Amino acid sequence: MTLIDLSNADEAAKRKLLPNSVYEATVQSVEHGVGKSSGEQYFKWTLKVVDNDYPNPAAIYYYTSFSEAAQGNGSIQNIERMAGMKLPRTLFDPETWLMEHRDQLERRTVTIQVKTEEQAGYEPRNAVAAVLMPLPTGEASAATPAPSGKSRAKTNALFE
Repeated sequence: MTLIDLSNADEAAKRKLLPNSVYEATVQSVEHGVGKSSGEQYFKWTLKVVDNDYPNPAAIYYYTSFSEAAQGNGSIQNIERMAGMKLPRTLFDPETWLMEHRDQLERRTVTIQVKTEEQAGYEPRNAVAAVLMPLPTGEASAATPAPSGKSRAKTNALFE
């Protein structure tokens, strides 16, 4: 039997938290889901921040809803920013659309504002406060690359 020292496990988990700031992140995966209680469709985005100052941050999970309420609070625009393309303003099947566009979405670079989220009874975690890429124009069929060279110093003003 081999014993494993877990005395630093809590500190190691805390070190993976990113400071509140703006980062470029890579979309690792996008999954379609349906809420168990609401029955509403959503996308679950798994993001990995790309930053040399923080070489191994924990994945960040971001949910975008297609519910009627979410449509009124900017969720559709956030999906468009994440995807780099406009969604059709017609009857729409998110699951089929995702199957058709998954290759364009995964490994895409996006610009996000990250915040530390704390909930009673849970360890603090990083969360997406905002998707900062500009809204795409037109009916693009391919994902547009994210702007590069963003300076965190310039964008930290969002938190001040």
